[in-house]
Amino acid sequence: MNLALPRFLARDLAAARGRVYPGPSLLEALKSRDALVCVGDVVTRYCIEAGPPRLLAVVDGATRREPGLQPPRGAWDLVVRLANPRGTISSEARSAVCRLSASLEGWRLVLVDGEEDLLALPAIECSDAPVVYGLPGVGGVVVEPSPQARLLASMWLAQMTLLTLKGRG
Repeated sequence: MNLALPRFLARDLAAARGRVYPGPSLLEALKSRDALVCVGDVVTRYCIEAGPPRLLAVVDGATRREPGLQPPRGAWDLVVRLANPRGTISSEARSAVCRLSASLEGWRLVLVDGEEDLLALPAIECSDAPVVYGLPGVGGVVVEPSPQARLLASMWLAQMTLLTLKGRG
């Protein structure tokens, strides 16, 4: 089942849910981290440059619908390809991102056919590492792992699930 993003929730999700770092200050904020989960092509560039020992990067190869990051070959211990249609969270993508971010080891790459933006939610819900995602035109958002952040992500995912099921019923 693909969870659809309702329009009224899109505005709420577009707000930063962590500390915002513009450009170069993002790199400085990431340099001392032991582990990172990065969702988005632009922020993944910063995460790669920061060089944490443990990294999960979730990218779709596009930035604002233009060609994006080409992940460096040979840098990854594991590469996973999956589908996630625009404006949704597929069950396959949610499961993979949650599983990989919960047991973060080495450098892992998820290549998304579709769009990766909403996959920050399952990453926040499941990760014990900071989750970094991009806020277009503003910078990178770093969400520190906490019970509150996990609960908020779980609530959004539950709301999306209920609305998706209601739409089918």
